[in-house]
Amino acid sequence: ITSHSYGIKGDFDPEGNAIVYIPNVDKVSNEIRVHGEYCKKEGYPLIITEWSSSFSPTDMIHDSYYNAPYLLRAIKRSEGYADMFSYWTYTDIFEENGPPTQCFHGGFGLFNMNSIPKPTYYAYTFLHRLGDTELICDDENAYVCKSENATQVLLWNIKKPETNEGNRKYFARPLPAAMLEDTAIVIDGYEPNRTYAVTVETIGYHSGDAYNAYLEGNFTELPTREETAKLIEQSKPKKKTLSVTADEKGTLSFAVPQMENSADLIIIEPET
Repeated sequence: ITSHSYGIKGDFDPEGNAIVYIPNVDKVSNEIRVHGEYCKKEGYPLIITEWSSSFSPTDMIHDSYYNAPYLLRAIKRSEGYADMFSYWTYTDIFEENGPPTQCFHGGFGLFNMNSIPKPTYYAYTFLHRLGDTELICDDENAYVCKSENATQVLLWNIKKPETNEGNRKYFARPLPAAMLEDTAIVIDGYEPNRTYAVTVETIGYHSGDAYNAYLEGNFTELPTREETAKLIEQSKPKKKTLSVTADEKGTLSFAVPQMENSADLIIIEPET
């Protein structure tokens, strides 16, 4: 069984203009769970050949940092229900509605027309960097994995926009993110009293966020090569490091600051 799934619905605003909006942050994964249960019952694989937060090629949610935690939550909640889950799509160079004419225009891609990586691209790179062994974690907004010499924690948070505006208008402007309470990380099984290097990379407002850099900066509508290079640099998640020592029982504990609608990849390795 093949299907598509997108995270928005269409409607009209009070003036009669067509809009798209997010009914809830779990629309995609809720659909996948329902269809996946049916397919398992009937003995069929479920192949999702297209999915995204939005079916519109002019929806600025695709360019926003908001799309990264949206993607991660949908993937985590859909595990075990779909046999293939193919994101739509690789690049904004997409001519179904004609070739793009703006740097950021809400296109489907992981990269925009200038080959600037979007937050969605880095969400997938975070997933790719997780170790091969997944550890038990019942949080729908986190993965904990390990490789030979490191532990990886990928966590995110997301909330439905509190607005009556459609996506195209809401995500077309800078959206500063509120700071949330720190997230406590507590993991057992480390060498007692040993110090570990902890690296935290973040996708969120002004981190892995070329789109807001473009909106807030003095860039030309179609960036020059020099401006594109600056935006590519702005697209990279910011990184910080700290040292944490396990206690006498081998428990490692530390806190990570959280921005609203963000994602963090945390890598824990022994200090050398």
